[in-house]
Amino acid sequence: MPIKEMKSLDECQQICTQMENTIIVLDFTATWCGPCKRIYPLLEKLSNEYPNVAFYKIDIDKLSDIASYFQIQSVPSFKFLYNNNIVADFAGADAQKLTQTIKNLVSEFY
Repeated sequence: MPIKEMKSLDECQQICTQMENTIIVLDFTATWCGPCKRIYPLLEKLSNEYPNVAFYKIDIDKLSDIASYFQIQSVPSFKFLYNNNIVADFAGADAQKLTQTIKNLVSEFY
């Protein structure tokens, strides 16, 4: 499943509340962020490996209200939601942590 780009805080809240029993990965990024660009190909690969997980990209400069809502301090940052609850999160372009977090959540919830 391709990574979708979030368009607004309303859309984000709607998706997070309506997508029940689905793991949602929120990738907080910025166009100027080097580590964000380096981790993105892995995120694309994972989105193809886990088609039952919903991946969303959020540009913090375009959507600062979503970044504020989720209290994002740095990019890249990742929030993992399930049934509108944050079940995991971390900041940094840690490929191993990103892969392992998704793998763990899939085995826990699916």
